[in-house]
Amino acid sequence: MLLPVLPLLAHVLAAEQGLNSGAVGRWTAQLNHAEWLLLVAAGYLGLLVLDLVMTTLLPRWASQWLKPRRDYPLYGLRYALLRGVQAWSNSAMFNSMFGDSSAIVHYLRAVGWRFPGLVQLGSNLGMAQMHDVPTLNTIGTGTMVSDGLTMLNADYGAHVFRVHEQSLGKNSYLGNMVFVPPGHRVGDNCLLGTKVMLPLDGPLRENIGLLGSPAMEIPRSVLRDTESAQALSAEEIRQGLRRKNWSNGWGIVAYVIGNGIPPILLGWIWAEFSSELETHGAWWHAGFLSLVIITFLTWFILLDGASRGWTRLKPLMCSIYEPAFWRHERHWKLGLAQNNPLLSMLDGTPMKAWVWRLLGVRVGRCLLDDGAAITEKTLVDIGDHCTLGQQCTLQGHSLEEGVFKSGNVRLGHGCTVGEHAVVHYAVQLDDGAMVRSDAFVMKGEHARAGEVWLGNPAERVRATRGWHTAGHDVDQTKYS
Repeated sequence: MLLPVLPLLAHVLAAEQGLNSGAVGRWTAQLNHAEWLLLVAAGYLGLLVLDLVMTTLLPRWASQWLKPRRDYPLYGLRYALLRGVQAWSNSAMFNSMFGDSSAIVHYLRAVGWRFPGLVQLGSNLGMAQMHDVPTLNTIGTGTMVSDGLTMLNADYGAHVFRVHEQSLGKNSYLGNMVFVPPGHRVGDNCLLGTKVMLPLDGPLRENIGLLGSPAMEIPRSVLRDTESAQALSAEEIRQGLRRKNWSNGWGIVAYVIGNGIPPILLGWIWAEFSSELETHGAWWHAGFLSLVIITFLTWFILLDGASRGWTRLKPLMCSIYEPAFWRHERHWKLGLAQNNPLLSMLDGTPMKAWVWRLLGVRVGRCLLDDGAAITEKTLVDIGDHCTLGQQCTLQGHSLEEGVFKSGNVRLGHGCTVGEHAVVHYAVQLDDGAMVRSDAFVMKGEHARAGEVWLGNPAERVRATRGWHTAGHDVDQTKYS
């Protein structure tokens, strides 16, 4: 977000000294390396603070003209305000920076969310939540939310739209990728599973669990998770939360520094080569751009490895107040995210498999990855000739009732995971298995060779299917 602004900053400073754009290179040449790095670092931190102030203040100011349950015409002034609020208040950077820590509720409060009777859990929300109008959202006390929560405040018609207040009940837990629509019928003390479809009719659901699409009722909590959560006393939780806050604080500092190195490097490289770029042709510009991309990608790959201590992750089950979980949180925060433009630009190319290998994924030959997300990269094995659809997710963990669990995800040869599908931890797909689009394969499932799985939660719909390997020999024992 801040990278394009930094070269512009140099042009502005040069202009203030009476220099034209062609003299910027000569102006920067007058600065030594330490002065230039200090200038870029100060610009990065200043723009970061300015961005945070605008993200928290501007949408709150604009939201006051969007009143619930009123019809507004499409493409009018109120519609422009709505689009502006959506764009300014949904910051992926600040969600990643403050998410999975005690700071996330304070950040979202500054944006406009309401947390009456807040009970600080240390991981009240994850690193990816979205909304339409932040000031219309309320989270009940004691509620914990995983990544991917989307509060759908806006409702669109053919000619008009309206906005709605949204709330989540008390003492509830939400899994990943939950969309909260206007008028949902979910109250207090509910467990909402990953990718669940919230009911819009019938009685108010309370003290139950909901899973699937359409939702089915399940027990509110798993006995194993309840026993693990109750094993900690109130004093142990209090002390664990204090230590977790320190760990998360250092993680936020590391995030700011880790993401600040690339723009600082860009500023230094630009200072070194700006004069040459002024006098040379398009090949120099193309080479400079390639150098920037390779430098940034290399940095984030190294940062991802450093965030897990240059070792492979191991399957884990522990409380969120244990150091093992805090190290895993730092890996999420500092690792190369799937929404990073440097990674997304490689979607559908052979280079994506090369980068996955550098990040620790065990990848076979001829992978077609059209935009997958892999959260625990070193816990994932992918065989030869596999296909990963757009925005599918291989998720090697879950977080339920304050208990964290992770496990391996194994895909055999010739497997396919469709668009927007989710494959959970401890799942194995044998050779030729297919997971259809938008399916959710729950933890511990085992798809046999050639089977087709569909639905949420996913079930086998066909025993076998044909698959081929484009004439290549496949080592059938590679992932046995």
